[in-house]
Amino acid sequence: MSVATAVDPTTLAVVQGWMGQIANEMDLTLVRSAFSTVNVNANFGVLSCPSGVPWANCLDVECEIDATNPALAKCQCLTVRTGESLTFGGGCDTATCTTTIWSAATPDLPATTQYRKGMNQIGQPVNFPKTCPAPHH
Repeated sequence: MSVATAVDPTTLAVVQGWMGQIANEMDLTLVRSAFSTVNVNANFGVLSCPSGVPWANCLDVECEIDATNPALAKCQCLTVRTGESLTFGGGCDTATCTTTIWSAATPDLPATTQYRKGMNQIGQPVNFPKTCPAPHH
């Protein structure tokens, strides 16, 4: 089980579309983060980082869009210091697990079932990149 220990501002990319577009149209600076694979392509891998390495849980947290660069937002992510994590960051370089606090998730990916079901309902394929290295179970 992962235990969140602190709230740290974390900079995340803003995906233009869905909520990003709505925020722009309404001239909002505060939004909530969400999971997206919009920027994920065949060049990505899912980096597995070991237990005990801090990672950021940024799902569904409040974010403020950067006024000088609307492609970025500062989000109030929870820093987690226990349990393995998976991230699209790091380019499969395990050394980055200890040099960067990545926005990540637990290996069991509790929302995967709902995500796959929702994508299937709208006729969209779900293809996750390979995990590197393979998670420890």
